[in-house]
Amino acid sequence: MKAKSVIDLEQARPERIEDDASPLDLAEAVEALPAWSARGLAVVNEVLTNWVADAIGRPNDHDGLIDLQSAIERIRYAVASRSAGLAQRGSTEPAGYGDRWGALSDAIAARHIVLAERAPERIRGLSHVAKIEELLKQGELKQSELEAGVGLKPSRLSQVLSLMEAHGLIERRSSGKEKLVRLAHSAVAIEPAVVRPATNARRGASYLTFLEAA
Repeated sequence: MKAKSVIDLEQARPERIEDDASPLDLAEAVEALPAWSARGLAVVNEVLTNWVADAIGRPNDHDGLIDLQSAIERIRYAVASRSAGLAQRGSTEPAGYGDRWGALSDAIAARHIVLAERAPERIRGLSHVAKIEELLKQGELKQSELEAGVGLKPSRLSQVLSLMEAHGLIERRSSGKEKLVRLAHSAVAIEPAVVRPATNARRGASYLTFLEAA
């Protein structure tokens, strides 16, 4: 059986790593580094940043988020451990990477919380949500068109749409000065998942209580 090759962080292009490697592969490559390399750590930083942005944008990828966060924590530990040894010899690793990767890990933890709290079927029972979904079945609409169709003031409609978006029912994008709204491909019931977010992640305030009382 052919031995698995380790990513060469000195030679590999970030986009190739993103396409061909896994978070575990990257963690193993960092752990195998014989010495710090500004180029290698910059590649790791770019790959992790792009992977996290992609993972957070996916509708319900709990497993992918867990694998990526685990790899980031392994990489952070490898950086911190080697930095401690270097500091004793009067040297340090390129500044800032540990903090940046900690922020990426926190972003994943926050995404875990959002996914765990999604309850689209409950949201569908709130005022105006069913009407908005019915209107969007005809296709993507301008937010101003929804205002006319639902009969809500812009600020109130924005609150409802923010809730629907947070629970995976709709997607919004900008087009010039207009906001366009469409039904999400993943607009189905999502069971809450058991997750273990980072200990320093803070649970955001839920929209549910506010909107149910309105």
